[in-house]
Amino acid sequence: MMKLSAAVSDCRVINLPENKGRRLHMTNLMNRHGLDFSFSEGITGQSHALNCAKAHLAALESIKTLPALVLEDDVAPITESLTIPEIPSDADIVYLGVSPFGCFPWTRSNVRRFGHRAHYNLALASTEDDNWLRLHSMAGAIAILYASQTGLETWRNAMLAAIKRSKPFDVFTAYKMTSFNVYAPHRPVFFEEPSLQRPLKHVTREQRLRWTTKPLPPTQEGTIVTTPTKGGTIRVRAELCGENRLEWSLLQ
Repeated sequence: MMKLSAAVSDCRVINLPENKGRRLHMTNLMNRHGLDFSFSEGITGQSHALNCAKAHLAALESIKTLPALVLEDDVAPITESLTIPEIPSDADIVYLGVSPFGCFPWTRSNVRRFGHRAHYNLALASTEDDNWLRLHSMAGAIAILYASQTGLETWRNAMLAAIKRSKPFDVFTAYKMTSFNVYAPHRPVFFEEPSLQRPLKHVTREQRLRWTTKPLPPTQEGTIVTTPTKGGTIRVRAELCGENRLEWSLLQ
C-alpha cells in the first residue's frame, strides 16, 4: 500500500466558490493528507447534467501532469490512512470512488429503449487481482485518477459527447470502459459525505450512503442480475465482448 499523495502528481477539486462549507471541508481534507491541489471552479445556470459535465471538462483541461486526481467537493476518505495499492502499470483510468450504477452498451436498440441512462445494480466489474477490480461499466465521478494521456483524452471526448446531447457524462465514460484499462480498488478510497449531500426524492440518506461505501461485487461471465427501470424490473446477463471484457445483455 502507498499513500495517495505519493501516487498523485496533480490534483483538482471541483467546487463552486460560493459553497464555502464544502470548500473548507476539502481544504482541510487535502491538507490533512498532504495532497497538493487547486480548486477548479464549478458551473451553474444550466441542467445538473450539463453543469457537472462542463465542470469536469474544465478540471481536465487545467491538468498539467499525470497521474492526476479529480475530486468532487463532497467526498470523504473511507479510512483515515488514505492509501491505495500500487496502480496497475497499464492503467488508463482509476476510479477511487464507486457507485452501483452501470449502463447497457451504446447501441441503437438500447438507446431507443432506455435512453442514455445508468441503472441501479448494473455496475459491472471483474476481479483483476487481489488488489484491483477491472471496470467494464460504471457511472460515477466523485474521485477519478487519470493515469494515462490516452485515458484523459478519451474521457474528455466522452464529456464533449455528453455535453452535445445534454446527457450525464458519466454514462458516456461508462460506454468507453470496455475499450480501455479502467480499474477500481476492491475497497473504495472515497465516498460521498452524507452531511454535504442535497436530498434526493425517494432515496434515503442511508441508501445513498451505501451507494458509495459498499464495495462493488466482482462479476463473472454468465452472471444474471435484476435491475429496476421505469418500465419495470428487467433481467440481464454478463456476456464476453472481448478478452477479459464484459458487457450487459438484456434477457427477454
